[in-house]
Amino acid sequence: MFTSLRLRDFKNFADERLRMGPFTVIVGANASGKSNIRDAFRFLHGIGRGYTLADILGGKCGAGGQVEWEEIRGAPAEIIRYGQDSMYVDVDLGRPMFTPVNTYGIGIDRAGTSGGAFRVVRETFSLVDDFGPGDYLPIYTSAPPHPDPVAAQDDEHHLLKALMAEYADRPMDFADATLVRVAERLSTNTIFTIDHNDFETYRAHGRSFEVTPSRTHCP
Repeated sequence: MFTSLRLRDFKNFADERLRMGPFTVIVGANASGKSNIRDAFRFLHGIGRGYTLADILGGKCGAGGQVEWEEIRGAPAEIIRYGQDSMYVDVDLGRPMFTPVNTYGIGIDRAGTSGGAFRVVRETFSLVDDFGPGDYLPIYTSAPPHPDPVAAQDDEHHLLKALMAEYADRPMDFADATLVRVAERLSTNTIFTIDHNDFETYRAHGRSFEVTPSRTHCP
């Protein structure tokens, strides 16, 4: 679940963080920004659905002309706070009262001009290492202006792609590759999953995994 939402230069928010629990109620005066928080969640929802920035901000129609996604209110004129060149949305995901298990963030600008096309200037996904407070494990970092963003960043995206290629016959997906890489990072070969077929095949630093619960205890 989302445990924290940070908005920087998103609509009317200069730099604000909303902390959330299992049940969160937002109250406030008219024009205080409640609907803008909803728009931030819609923006993240659109990313989760794999839509382009143009789709998320301007709306998307299906092949028959039916509306599949309503445009975000005020976009593109108001998505970035007045007078600013870019905006950032960051979200922590985890369990209430516990260290977040991962973080996602994205930033966009208007290609250097007020009338330019929107573009992603930064996108990150990181795991938090519970064994060292503040120690983040970058999983994916994007810096589109750079000619080779993967090679230029201190992240592990290229390692995950190599793992997925190594086990392409399974096939290994991004989630499994992430778990294997985290196991290597933490020097452990114990994993909690019911996906025995795959994780009995995968290796972390050449070692087989100890999968729990065992097959005999799985329904």
